[in-house]
Amino acid sequence: MDVIFDASSLILLAKISLLRLVLENNRSFMTGAVQKEIGKKDSDDSRLMREMTREGLIELCDEPSAGVIDKFMKDFRLGKGEASTLIAAQKMKSLIATDDGLAIKTAKLFNIPFLTAIHFLVRLRTQKAIDMEESVMKLKLLAHYGRYQAFIIHDAEKRLKGEGGN
Repeated sequence: MDVIFDASSLILLAKISLLRLVLENNRSFMTGAVQKEIGKKDSDDSRLMREMTREGLIELCDEPSAGVIDKFMKDFRLGKGEASTLIAAQKMKSLIATDDGLAIKTAKLFNIPFLTAIHFLVRLRTQKAIDMEESVMKLKLLAHYGRYQAFIIHDAEKRLKGEGGN
């Protein structure tokens, strides 16, 4: 599937060592604003994301105009990466990957489908790309690194263990 990533999901997937697996199983894009955002940092996560870009696992999509991005940023209190990702998704009729709360709320407002790092983790477990023990361990890492509410983590753990969930 085609997915346009913002930095938040890329960072979380990198932190739990699932970025490569996710990118290899999806046609993945990011905007120039997101590329600049991850390019500014000198962390292991940022270096990994830059390597994935060089390998062609993340493609650059067309950057929305600066004026449109600025208006979106102002109207919805979003960062440049999140705003450009949402606008690009509307144009491409694609879904986004974001773990940013305001970006998720804005995506819902515009009926833009979205996935979070937890969605990718559950999907990989459902596809049996990772086993239950590894998936539960990675969920604990997401609970540590992400800003998830307890009920989201609890629901995801039930799904990973095959117990259903909401």
